[in-house]
Amino acid sequence: MVFATNAVVDELVEGLKHAAISRYLCGVALILSIYDWLLLLGQESETIWKGRWTLPKGIYYFNRVVTPIGLVVAAYQLTDLRTEALSTRFCQVYTFVNSLVELLSFFLANWLFTLRLVALYKRKRAIVWFLYSFLITSYLVTAAFMVVALYTFGLSIHYSHIFHACGSTTRATLMPAIFLAPAAFEVTLFFLTGYRAWQDAKLISSSSHAPFLIILYRDGIICFFVMFAVRLWNVWIYATQPLTAAYLGIYVLWTTMTLLSTRVYLNLVYLARGGTEDTDVSVHPFDPPTRRGGIKMRVQTTTFADTDHIISFGGQGRRPNQLDSSFGIDTTLPTNGELPWERRPSKESEFTRDSLDERPFTSKSYAEDHKSCV
Repeated sequence: MVFATNAVVDELVEGLKHAAISRYLCGVALILSIYDWLLLLGQESETIWKGRWTLPKGIYYFNRVVTPIGLVVAAYQLTDLRTEALSTRFCQVYTFVNSLVELLSFFLANWLFTLRLVALYKRKRAIVWFLYSFLITSYLVTAAFMVVALYTFGLSIHYSHIFHACGSTTRATLMPAIFLAPAAFEVTLFFLTGYRAWQDAKLISSSSHAPFLIILYRDGIICFFVMFAVRLWNVWIYATQPLTAAYLGIYVLWTTMTLLSTRVYLNLVYLARGGTEDTDVSVHPFDPPTRRGGIKMRVQTTTFADTDHIISFGGQGRRPNQLDSSFGIDTTLPTNGELPWERRPSKESEFTRDSLDERPFTSKSYAEDHKSCV
């Protein structure tokens, strides 16, 4: 009897510890999401605000706005400073609604990462369709797992007067699987990014030569390792830890996904508009928006290491209906050859296309081999 009592006390103490840590981590996630937005507000006003509304821009602001709101509600649910207890009905609605909003936010964040990679594989339509199909399929499977898990978890959901938070006494065995399908998709993004970086290794000799590629590959690799680590942490929590630890890592993952995806998008838009320390940039006035809702612009960039050549980013005519893989920014690079959608020579290049292996890297060769980088 004494051993049973001691076990209950130990379990209670562990649960109170998990509840306290969950409150702190939720507060950290909330402050980080707000602080990061305020930190980048000036850069955002100079880049994203000036563009026309597009799908990537809508995803950007959806995650920027919804994430802190969801974390505020989560912090209210977890706080022990309330004078009144929450109702069981509130706990049920909160658990289902907040979980589905999180899933939608994760899906949109991975959509932004997919658009970044599609910009690199734009001419390989089979890979483009594979990426979009894999993204949708992985999250449909995740949504199915989540509905089943929430149904099991919600059978005994209630407000705990001991832990001052919503909780459940029913463990959902499918909860760890919710994080695995998106993780498999992110692993695919990582390996495709790595393969493309290996192909372009000769072009990425320094950041002053290929700023777009450096940003694309650097952000992709960093984002993968950070997100994958946080996902594995959540899998470990839901697979091995008691139910009182359910809120330990999920809000950290939410902030991580939003912060990384929005920073990747902002970095690309900023660089596309000429915001790089390694280049001498001249930005021309914006052309009228394209029919696809993107920003049709022309940016001339001359690198210090290659002062005799100029890379021009600008629309060279309207494209037919196709998958938009340019982050809503029409930044097609002119070349001296035939454009993929127009059989006519470019007017901005007069050199002969040689083999990549037989010529040194220059801004012209970069423009020639990478017609669209964002």
